[in-house]
Amino acid sequence: MRIIGRFFVFSSAYNGFLGVAFVVSLVFGCALAGAAEAGWSVGLAGVKITPEAPIEMAGYASRTGPYSGVGHDLYAKAMAFEDGAGNRAVLITADFLGFSNELSERICDRIKAETGLARKAVLLNASHTHAGPLVRKTIGVPEDAGVRNRVEAYSDVLVAKVAGIAIEALGKMGPSRLSWGSGVATFVMNRREMRDGRIVLGHNPRGLADRTLPVL
Repeated sequence: MRIIGRFFVFSSAYNGFLGVAFVVSLVFGCALAGAAEAGWSVGLAGVKITPEAPIEMAGYASRTGPYSGVGHDLYAKAMAFEDGAGNRAVLITADFLGFSNELSERICDRIKAETGLARKAVLLNASHTHAGPLVRKTIGVPEDAGVRNRVEAYSDVLVAKVAGIAIEALGKMGPSRLSWGSGVATFVMNRREMRDGRIVLGHNPRGLADRTLPVL
């Protein structure tokens, strides 16, 4: 997901996808169809989460060391909502493999302590990129003490930054009008390819893929 002007663009993630309209109606108990009349307030915030020093990457067990360079910076972004009845919620996205339960609870505890926002009103969504850092309590963290220390230190920074943008977004909400639509992400590709009677990672343009691109 990325911010385009005052718009958020959501793409599918491995750990689950909820349509924008469904997410907002689930949180607030009302549909986007009446968003213009609902007295919405919205706040946006974002922060760079690229590790300051090389760290192991998540997603491939064959990697044996930390990353060697940065091609594109990684970001976390928050969009806070409040409807006409005073119900609030925050959508958060981040460029890494996934939010573990521990990370999620630490982030939400900080948000609640600063703003009073309940856990059920915070949606955390990771892009599931395999080109991002390892974080605490996710799959594939090696037993090496040096690696664990790097992962722990980065995870602490990540918790503070992600909670911080949610708190910032909640603190600067202003009158807004919501609308949504749906496009197509043509670059999406099924990676499971049959070769010599076995399934390998590759490019399968005929395979199942969700190319839906909701825009809020």
